[in-house]
This record gives sequence, C-alpha cells and structure tokens, in this order.
Amino acid sequence: MSAPELPGPAPEQPNGPARAPFPEPVERALARLEAGEAWSAAKPELFDAIATAGLDPVELERALRRAATATGSTLEAVRTAWREALAAGEDAADDLPGRPLELEAPEPWPEVTPLAGVLDEAARAVRAHVRMTAEQADAVALWAAFAHVLDRFTIAPRLAVTSPTKRCGKSTLLEVVSLIVPKPILASSATAAALFRAIDQYSPTVLLDEVDQYLADDNDMRAVINSAHRRSVAWVLRAVKVDNDIVTRKFSTWAPMVLAGIGTLPDTIADRSITVRLERRDRRDPPDRLDDAARDRLAILARKFARWARDRGSHPFPTVAWLAPLHDRANDNWAVLRAIAAEAGGSWPARASGAAVALTPGEEDSRSLAELLLGDVRAIFAEAGDPKWIASEAICEHLAKLEHRPWPEASHGKPITPRRLATLLGRFGIGPSRSEDGRVRVWKRADLAPLWARYLTDELASPPPCSEPSAEASSRQKRNDFNDLDETRSVSGPSPSDTLRNGPSPCEERKSGDLTLRFTVPKDRAGPDASDLLADPPADPPAPLPDGRPFRADGTDATDANSPGSFPAQRRTIVRGRL
Repeated sequence: MSAPELPGPAPEQPNGPARAPFPEPVERALARLEAGEAWSAAKPELFDAIATAGLDPVELERALRRAATATGSTLEAVRTAWREALAAGEDAADDLPGRPLELEAPEPWPEVTPLAGVLDEAARAVRAHVRMTAEQADAVALWAAFAHVLDRFTIAPRLAVTSPTKRCGKSTLLEVVSLIVPKPILASSATAAALFRAIDQYSPTVLLDEVDQYLADDNDMRAVINSAHRRSVAWVLRAVKVDNDIVTRKFSTWAPMVLAGIGTLPDTIADRSITVRLERRDRRDPPDRLDDAARDRLAILARKFARWARDRGSHPFPTVAWLAPLHDRANDNWAVLRAIAAEAGGSWPARASGAAVALTPGEEDSRSLAELLLGDVRAIFAEAGDPKWIASEAICEHLAKLEHRPWPEASHGKPITPRRLATLLGRFGIGPSRSEDGRVRVWKRADLAPLWARYLTDELASPPPCSEPSAEASSRQKRNDFNDLDETRSVSGPSPSDTLRNGPSPCEERKSGDLTLRFTVPKDRAGPDASDLLADPPADPPAPLPDGRPFRADGTDATDANSPGSFPAQRRTIVRGRL
C-alpha cells in the first residue's frame, strides 16, 4: 500500500468553500461510516480505497477528518490508524522469501573514451588484483567489453575461470569482472528456472561461482548455459498457467556468463568457453586489495565501457579471419573478442590473436571422453597389428589397465564394461557386432576406421613405437571435478601402446608371422568360456607356449583334451590374451 504522506494538522474550516466529492470507492466507504457502521468493519475498505485512489496530501487529510467526524474519534487517532495500515501494507507487499534483484546499468562516462585505452586500463586492473598471465588479462578485458555490446553479436562465448585447487583467485576475479560489466548478477548457486527467468526479465551479466558444487548433477542448468552460446537458439520453452489454461511460453537465455569453479568444466560447456585457468599466487607477491577505492576505480571502467558502447552505436564490428591453429568452435568464440580488438586497433589485434592461441587447449586436451576412447581403441588395434575385429571384453580388459586414463574407474568407480564401451562409442552411431561363430560381441575395424579418420588427427590416431614412457607421458591425467567420468576431458598422457605389455620388460614380444603380440595365456582360463580377442589369419604357424607345449590357432593348449580346438582355421583367437 502506498499513498502520500500525511501533512501537518490543518485548522478546521467548517464554513469553507464546498469541496468536490472523493472518488466513488472513497465516498462509498465514508458513507458507510456516516451511516453508523462500526469503525473496525469499515476501516479496511476505507483505507484500501484511499490508497488506490492516490489522493494528494490535502485530499487525504480531508478524508481522514471526515472519517474522524463520522466515528466520533479524534483526528490524530484516525491519522495513527492510517499510518499503521500504511506500514502493514508495505510489509505485506514485500512479504516474499529473499530479496528483489536490483540491477543497474552503469551511467556512461561524460567524456569520450577510446576503446584501446579502456582495454589497457582493464587489463592492468585485472592483473593488479589476481595473479594471471598477460594473455589471460587481455582475454578478460576483451570479454568485459563484449558484455557491453552483447547484442551486436550472434555468438556469446562463456568466460570460464578455473583452478586446480582453492585460493587461486577465482572469486576475486569474479568480483572484479562484476564491477566492470553491465547489470551483474553475482551468485554462488542458482537453479535453471531462476537463471533463465532472471535473464529474460533483466538481461543481466551472469557470474556464477562454485559451479563445481552443483553443475555436474544439474542437466537442466547445463542445457540453459549451453543454449545461451548462440543467439538464434538462446531460448527455453516452459508451460505457464494463465488463469485456468496452460500456455507455452519461451524465455530468453541470451546473456554474457562467467562460470568459476575448481577443476575443469563439462566438455560441452568448455567447448563454448574461453578458459582462464588460475594458479595460486606467490606469497611474496601479494595482489592489490579490492578495497572501496579499488571498487570505485573499477566502477569508472564500467562507465567508460558503457560510453564506448553508446558512442559506437549499432554499426557492425570488423570481420576477422579465422586462426588456423584453432578448431571451429574456438574460432567462433575468439572471433567475437578479436573483432572487438580489431575495432580498438593499436596493439590489440595482435594481443587478441596471441591470447587466442595461448588459451585455447590443444587437440589432445580438448577431446571429449568419447573421442579419448576412440583414440585409445585405435591404439589397441594398431598394437595388435590391425586385426579385422577385437572382442569387447578384451578391449575393456586392456583399457582398464591404462592407469593414466579414466577407464579403470569409468563404470561407477569400477573398470569400464562392454556396456559402457558401447554407450560411449555409440555416440558415433556404431555398435558392436557378433563374431563369426556368434559367441562374443566384437568391434570391427571396418566400422571404426572411418571414425578414426574423421575425429582423430594423424598424431592422435597413430600410436608411438614401443618404448619406455617419457616423463611427459607419465604425467597424471587431470580429473574432471565437475562431471566425473561422464564428461571427462583428457590431458597429455601415455597412449595404450605405452602400457599394453606383459612381464617386466615393457616391450617383451612374441611374433607370429607378420603379427606382433604382447600377451600371456593363463593355463586355467583356456576353455569353452574364454573370450575371443583377435581375428585375422596368421601368416605362419603360431609360436609354442613358454613351456614348449604347442598351441592351436585358437590359442589353447594343443595337449589339453578339454579345449575346443574347433574354431575356423581362417581366424586367430588369443584366449584371455593380453596385448
């Protein structure tokens, strides 16, 4: 309830000039009082009518005076009742959980501000408060400028702020960025519904901290964040109740977003992001404190960005050529910031291109879990001499031995299973087949080869020669703290060829014609329930077992009467073998 404040006491004017009647609801309520209705019964209707009518202070005083005369109360008593009703109405109007969002766009700076100079100031300010490289600071400064001209672009790259552990400056960087972008919403948690409704209503800059705590388990949130990358699809559909009907409405998700958390982002979000990975600072080199004076300086930067955005209007940004070292999505992301740098001129075009190359992960680092698996399966086939097929169980068995890969824990903390293998490779539109005798499920080289050519670079598709793993190859894989193994992304690590071995020597081999194998054949596992591993005709008879006993083409002991020995002659099978 809102109404004009009460004026001070006014003298009685019983013989004054006649006044115009009040609005009809007020007159009706006063008439009820004058007809003898109790004050407690008529008061709510009278005060609601007065508040709705929006009486000016003089008319309000006249209405209260008339009510006092009708009830026989003092004018001060009626005034007090009105004040109490007014206060109660204001409390009721804001009687909602939480607090309303109050977002303000920065007021443009009064002076013309060349973009290059503002970007220089922003990059210096960011590095003053957070430990980061020059390329990272340039990326943050360009991204802040982009937030002020979002609607001039069709792609909105996320700004991802990550770190390997806590106390690396992520939250500080988010706060710094929030002070130089328009209408910031800075939060440490949000739901998908709250996010898209806030974006649709306020068109804010969204800054979400601690996303490693909730993003992994929130598919809806990931969908909203992913949708906001491309303007044409930055919408979500929801059913909304209107009166007694249900209607479909669309809500915009088009907004600049900053996401901060420990670890790495889910693969689909990381692919749409410009990532700034922070490290913990040296204690001997403390950053500048983010005090009130620093906040004021950053607020001035926001106003300068706003002035630049207003002055440039709606004319298009310069077109920039794609950078050869970057893949398609990375070029989409960086084209936005590089276009802003091109408009700034000076050193900024070169600085933006340098930042793009420095901050974009290499092919190996940017592969999804499915692509990582595809590359490891390719290496397994290569180590086996590229047979026509390999059994699912055998592939899983050897993947599970790769300590520097996620496969030992790929199925709910346990080694990868044939089902999980089929699920991941099924993303490419292929699946396992049956072996010729129908006994086992196998993966055929003919089905996989087109995918190897399409998704793997030559370097990734070709396993290195047998050798001791290098120091670089022995580095541990970074775990994805956001999405566990569902969206793990790989880093440099040993290929399967580095770890598929038997015995103390890493390259102990057994040759059979043109086929080179590394394996053991446990005596107690040969039999009808054993799994097929390889399929290809051997060029020469197989070598004997380690103790001198011969073995059949199926890999079983030729002296064992219980072994099947009836496999087709054109197929070589290593029973429970280890490549």
